Amino acid sequence: MSCSRDLGDSLGFTRSSAVQPSLFRVGMDRDVSASNETQTITTNIGTTLPTCGNFVTDHTTSAPRHKPIIRKHEKLRQKRIVRKGGGLNITAANVDHQNRQFLADFFTTLVDLKWRWNIMIFSTSFLLSWAIFAVIWYLICYAHGDYLASSRSNATWIPCVRGQHSFASAFLFSLETQHTIGYGSRYITEECPGAILTLIVQSITGVLIQCLCVGIVFSKVSRPKKRAQTLVFSRTAVVCMRDGYLCLLFRVGNMRRSQILGTHVSALVIKKKVTTELEVIPFHRYDVDVESDSVFMIWPVTICHCIDSNSPFYEMTAEDFITEKFELVSILEGSIESTGMTTQARSSYLNGEITWGHRFQRLVTFQRQTGLYRIDFSRFHNTFSVDTPRCSASHLDDLRKRASVPALSVVSSTPDTGDDFQVARGATIDLCEKNKTEEENKVVLIN
Repeated sequence: MSCSRDLGDSLGFTRSSAVQPSLFRVGMDRDVSASNETQTITTNIGTTLPTCGNFVTDHTTSAPRHKPIIRKHEKLRQKRIVRKGGGLNITAANVDHQNRQFLADFFTTLVDLKWRWNIMIFSTSFLLSWAIFAVIWYLICYAHGDYLASSRSNATWIPCVRGQHSFASAFLFSLETQHTIGYGSRYITEECPGAILTLIVQSITGVLIQCLCVGIVFSKVSRPKKRAQTLVFSRTAVVCMRDGYLCLLFRVGNMRRSQILGTHVSALVIKKKVTTELEVIPFHRYDVDVESDSVFMIWPVTICHCIDSNSPFYEMTAEDFITEKFELVSILEGSIESTGMTTQARSSYLNGEITWGHRFQRLVTFQRQTGLYRIDFSRFHNTFSVDTPRCSASHLDDLRKRASVPALSVVSSTPDTGDDFQVARGATIDLCEKNKTEEENKVVLIN
């Protein structure tokens, strides 16, 4: 075995031919095995991985590619704060005077209600207003004596409302007055001042109810939340090498031709933290820096997070991405081009939804026949395996310092040699001094 091969093993690289298509598979358990040279772990959502401390590559052939089977009860057990669709998995309990506070902001409460409740509230408000004013019109005419037989037989009698003879006709008159439908045989006279005042009040009330209903319907239809449904995130995130450094990638895309102006992408990690005072913070927030927070989304964009010393994933190996519990929340914000309203789209990735050693497939191709760029959304979630070290980014930084090179760049082996693992600037690390232990291995630069 050559020295270059030992370097690949020491870094924990897995070649494309041996890398499993999906590192974190659901429902595939393997046995726990251990030896003096390699320590392995077993998880219920992945495959057997070596511990980073031994720097040994697991050359086990991967399982065949297939879609993970996740049953309904397994989905319910996933502790997710932000759902894949962007909804928050949060509910409030034991809030003092909650109903009173919601009624104080009744417009927002009505906008947040489901459509069936809004329709029921609108219908009830109209029916009640018609009925209440119908009673008022009936009482006005009754107090004036318009329903008496002597009044009806008197040709010179002037009623408050002509054509109103019962409560049914009073209800119809209330309906015609509130919606300005137009009077036929029923119309008001100047005989009763109370009737004139009632007409004014009912007209104003009808306008207010209609304005409220129209405002709520317009707000529900034009909510930016609906626009966020056409902004999609990749189902999984990936970890791979980019420019010599470990990077975490996820993809966002816009399914409409209209653009999102001033697009801003951010990310954060929610996981447990234990302070120096042994205080346990179960949902601590770690900010995750992305390569470019301002995005021009003319086509799907791959968001890159470089795993450096400021990253919460700096000390995590491939196996840690399986065993540790955390949630990566991705947020996209921007203004809708057609309305100018601000929208926000969200998604999240659990530890089992981040695939180590993969990259996203290419989506955009140029069509010579039409002269247009074609975006194939059928490949939006597809990934392919690449050579990636399984050790943490911190260990790779240690190797760079020992080798005195600024960045470690891995090159896939050629079919002829099969043993070339190169370092930037043409240097090669030789860790093949067999008479020394791993801690005593020296780094030799060969020009």
